[in-house]
Amino acid sequence: MKQSILEVINISRTFAKARQAALKDVYLSVDAGEIVGIIGMSGAGKTTLLRCLSGLDKPDSGTIRLNGIDLAVSGTQKRVVLRQIGVIFQHYYLFSSRTAAQNIAYPLEIQGIDPQTIQARVAELLAYVGLAHRKDAYPEQLSGGEKQRISIARALATEPPLLLCDEPTAALDPKTAQDIVQLLLRLNRDLGVAIVLISHHMELIKRACSRVIVLDQGCIVETGESATVLTQPQHVLTRQLLSYAQGEVLA
Repeated sequence: MKQSILEVINISRTFAKARQAALKDVYLSVDAGEIVGIIGMSGAGKTTLLRCLSGLDKPDSGTIRLNGIDLAVSGTQKRVVLRQIGVIFQHYYLFSSRTAAQNIAYPLEIQGIDPQTIQARVAELLAYVGLAHRKDAYPEQLSGGEKQRISIARALATEPPLLLCDEPTAALDPKTAQDIVQLLLRLNRDLGVAIVLISHHMELIKRACSRVIVLDQGCIVETGESATVLTQPQHVLTRQLLSYAQGEVLA
């Protein structure tokens, strides 16, 4: 029996200026080593959900647990919990004044890890993502794919058991996007890292995810194994998403 690494229990989130809730009673779990895809139209609540899962935002109600520990804890305990979550963004968010190696080192530096250990870990990660030769390059000198690889390496620096990915291939050309997908699959296979993947690209979801969650207006409207949901969708929104991905428009 697989162990749930992430448990989301009836979380809701409403913003003051919004006409409706961004999230409404969302309930889900992610098993250790699993890759789960989250899909939905723009404004469905996908990014809000990811922000809540990463600790960047706080739900108004409900509970989020990582390895049984509530993310609502505070102080030192919260910092320890959040180190178990790596986040990969669409726009990389690398420090422009730091080299590739220094960007990867940052999460370890703020933990107070000794420089020798940091240097060894950074070298290991640069080699893993295939960019050892670019360690001294600054973000402006890197291609989009190289920036995303450095972002992935940085997210792995603290050896988290969970990665949250927000449209990790959206800004990349098709070939580079495929390379990033292969990297994510490899680290899932090699390291056993669980991945929550938000994407508009149905091919990415099909290739990478064992399970799919469909969000609509802050609610989960369909969930199940990707092989089933993406070939036999039950909800009209899921059918629309798949149709749009095929370049069709439903009447």
